Amino acid sequence: MLADLRETVKSFKMFKPMTYLWQIPRTVYSKADVHRDQVQRLDEFQALLKSTMDLADQFSDDTSEWLLIDHRLQSIKENFDFLFARKNREHREIKTNLIQAEDIKHAMLDINSQLDHLESLSHSLEPVDEREINISINRTKLHRFIRIHDDLEILHERLININDRLKCLLSGDQLRITNDLKLMFDRLNSIKRIVRIYLERLEKLLATNELHENFSSINHSPIRTSNSNLQRVYQ
Repeated sequence: MLADLRETVKSFKMFKPMTYLWQIPRTVYSKADVHRDQVQRLDEFQALLKSTMDLADQFSDDTSEWLLIDHRLQSIKENFDFLFARKNREHREIKTNLIQAEDIKHAMLDINSQLDHLESLSHSLEPVDEREINISINRTKLHRFIRIHDDLEILHERLININDRLKCLLSGDQLRITNDLKLMFDRLNSIKRIVRIYLERLEKLLATNELHENFSSINHSPIRTSNSNLQRVYQ
């Protein structure tokens, strides 16, 4: 029994999941599964160790043979304590990674939902009418597109922030989220491209309308009218 316990401790201390490439936990979820299995095995062997130590105490007679057994049991117990301390440290690391992964996951779901809304909003807005000469109407349209564009810029910054946080995750999580981010960046840029086209057309149309309005104001100004009257008097 002591030999089995010593071999168990030895196997756990030497355990390296990178022995084979396919054994490497590539996501925080698979790593958590591996960790959970190892802790369960440690709990089982710790229970076995406790029952063995209790049994040894019943036959305690302070002989050299018993002292040797007790020494070996204490040595095994110290190794188990070391293993549990290591597993507790791993547990804290995995918990931190899980929180980060879940936080990123929820942030991406929220961004994707907002992209749905902005995409729908951009499609529902009235197109630019080159014949529309009402400056107030065109300015209202312009402000709507500016708000959409500003919201897209905010989402773009949030995606960049998520991308910067990926280095804290495992390779599998990084790969999956990187692929999702690329799709979201592409989608965001596609919406932004359409909005920018409308913005440029509206700004150009407004500039033309305002120019015409200024000319019209000058032509109908009191000074211009007075000058015209004077010209008629002296003709």
